[in-house]
Amino acid sequence: MIAITHLEAAATEPEPDLEALLALGAAWHEEDRWEQARDAYRRAFDLDATRPDVLCQYLLFEIDEKR
Repeated sequence: MIAITHLEAAATEPEPDLEALLALGAAWHEEDRWEQARDAYRRAFDLDATRPDVLCQYLLFEIDEKR
């Protein structure tokens, strides 16, 4: 949980860190905290939708949640 706290700090406004948002999404996903994971992935996507890894992680989360 300490890692999540550090990731949340790095992912906060005014200048969120894209890598921290992706890692935070993955951490929340692993903990089955779906809403928090979706929010982190969505914020990463909003920050840079041109990166394939951002889109891929976001879509993989959405697919996994539907199972």
